[in-house]
Amino acid sequence: MEAIKNYFKYSFDFVGVCGRKEFWIVYPIVLFFYTVSTVLMFINFACQIIGILISLVLLIPTLSLIVRRLHDTDRSAKYLLWWLFPFFGAVIVFIMLFEKTRYQIPVQ
Repeated sequence: MEAIKNYFKYSFDFVGVCGRKEFWIVYPIVLFFYTVSTVLMFINFACQIIGILISLVLLIPTLSLIVRRLHDTDRSAKYLLWWLFPFFGAVIVFIMLFEKTRYQIPVQ
């Protein structure tokens, strides 16, 4: 439950990190809602609007979650540009999301 709260709490935090456990608790739920919104878009006009609204509400928090997970693997958000390559790029980003934490807290 805490991970879902953090998903919305840190919706606009593109600088922090997100651990592997926190990410994989929330991400399947988000994918489920994206699937529901996609199915709704094929039913009728009213459902299309609802599906688009669901997708828009989840867009920024999901991007933030993925960017924070990439930061946790010690990568920048620029790696999201791989998604511009059909299928191949999505597989590369997905593999990066599975990697262990490499983020080191800087010593002062």
